[in-house]
Amino acid sequence: MSRFSLIYAKDGQYQQLYCTSQNEAIGLLQHISVGQIGIPIGVYDAKTELFSWETNRQQQYNRMSIEEQGRLGSQIIAVAQALRRQQEHGAALAGLHQAQANLANFINRI
Repeated sequence: MSRFSLIYAKDGQYQQLYCTSQNEAIGLLQHISVGQIGIPIGVYDAKTELFSWETNRQQQYNRMSIEEQGRLGSQIIAVAQALRRQQEHGAALAGLHQAQANLANFINRI
């Protein structure tokens, strides 16, 4: 499995595309438009468990309090990890929909 995941939202659900390198993931993130696959959210690195927001979301994220950043960061990482587990195991995971609902406001603000 690839280390990086491009996370996007489509039809009210979070989705991912596996990428073999960070450059590939960032390139896809920068070149996709909202209409092509959905709403680009960011890139997750499964090895370091870090998430990089899409540029406009990153700017909004930077203006938030440390508490808000921590909460949203934890939520998007949980979504990315759940998507990876779901794809690996082919099973629906409890809690994914709740994390999606919690992130929806942030995602839709931009």
